[in-house]
Order: sequence, then C-alpha cells, then structure tokens
Amino acid sequence: MLLTGWNMKDALAVAREEGTEDGIEIGMEKGRAEGIGIGVEKGIGIGVEKVFALLEEGLSLQEAKKRLKLL
Repeated sequence: MLLTGWNMKDALAVAREEGTEDGIEIGMEKGRAEGIGIGVEKGIGIGVEKVFALLEEGLSLQEAKKRLKLL
C-alpha cells in the first residue's frame, strides 16, 4: 500500500528540491565566512590608517590610543 503512491518523477523532484536547498545553505555559509574575512581585513586597514594619521599629526602613541578610545 505504501508503494502505490510512489513514483520516480516525484521522487526525483523531491531529491532535486532538497539538493537545491542544501546547495543554497552551503553557499550562504561560505559567503558569510568570506564576507566576515573581507570585513575584518578592511576594518584592520582602516584602523591602521587612523593610527598613522594621528601619529603623523604629532600625537604620541598614548594620545592616539586615547583619541581612538583604545584606553
């Protein structure tokens, strides 16, 4: 009785749908990880630029840290 409602076309459609959902989830996870890595890299670069700009203004490292609220 259970097998009477099963057919290959429906089974393949379900398998494709599940595969697509799995692929989307994997792609999103990879995209998030890559995006976080890029964001961290850019953030570090911006921070370094700010520190150097303050040092070029003649601030001491301690003063630069205070200005950047790192102390």
